[in-house]
Amino acid sequence: IKSFLEGVWGNLFCKNGSPAERSDWILLTKLSPTSQHLNCNQTHPMTYEVEKKFPVNDLQSLEATLLGMGASPFIEEVEFDVYFQHPSRDFIQTDEAIRIRRVGEHVCVTYKGPRIDRTTKTRREIELPLGMGPDVDGSWQELFIALGFTPVEPIVRKTRRLSTLVWEGRELTLALDDVEGLGTFIEIE
Repeated sequence: IKSFLEGVWGNLFCKNGSPAERSDWILLTKLSPTSQHLNCNQTHPMTYEVEKKFPVNDLQSLEATLLGMGASPFIEEVEFDVYFQHPSRDFIQTDEAIRIRRVGEHVCVTYKGPRIDRTTKTRREIELPLGMGPDVDGSWQELFIALGFTPVEPIVRKTRRLSTLVWEGRELTLALDDVEGLGTFIEIE
């Protein structure tokens, strides 16, 4: 991954162009198979998500560079996430998260456990489909609220462009994200 990131680094990462984060790069790998970022129509056993995110100045230039390196064509999707606070434990303190995500008609729930590696944001992830349809996410949100969970404002809206790239024998999932109100990022998983 280090050589991969060095190949696309340029001035695309870090708003100030600084490569300060390079020292903490380590090999990223999936510990077990998971869905390709939000198909939301498959059930998966417990998995561990391993990812690294970086702020990006220019998503279009980065996408062109990645395509030149052999990345598959990018596919765009719009995601809407509602995060919830647990009724009896503070997810900020326990470093956990639970969310309901809508991608098109697909809706899923994802639990993210505490990070076990701070460098790459490695954590247990359980993602389950909740169904399809225009009212599915609202019905599940009502259920969570009835159980004492509190929605965390605001709803996170992101435009995500997904691709894969085989690098040094490993398939990486690449996500170019434009997160409303937060900025633009690359996520490597």
